[in-house]
Amino acid sequence: MAIIRRVKVSRGAQKSQTLKKGEQGEQEALQLLVQGIKRQSGKDKNTYLRNICEEIETAHMQKKTKVIYDSVRKITGKQALRVRAVKDKDGVVLVNQEQIKRDGENISSCCIILIR
Repeated sequence: MAIIRRVKVSRGAQKSQTLKKGEQGEQEALQLLVQGIKRQSGKDKNTYLRNICEEIETAHMQKKTKVIYDSVRKITGKQALRVRAVKDKDGVVLVNQEQIKRDGENISSCCIILIR
């Protein structure tokens, strides 16, 4: 016996799916739901980007640089600075400032030897 469930897909549309008893039927139904969600989110992202691009174009025609800058910032997002860990010769991450200074002195002494 099959169970019929109505699943709401975004924007008010309804989609009926038949679920079989057992895990295999549930997995297939979940896969269908995931596919539908991914498809709809892709469409929503494209319409969002299209609207922002149209906003940029109209702002460019009107020579509104602030609106252009803000819109481009919306699309690209904020760029965070990348912080890299300082490691010694053995690959151990140096945590203390003193360890980093000591390791820097070792590197500078090695460089002086190589230069001579």
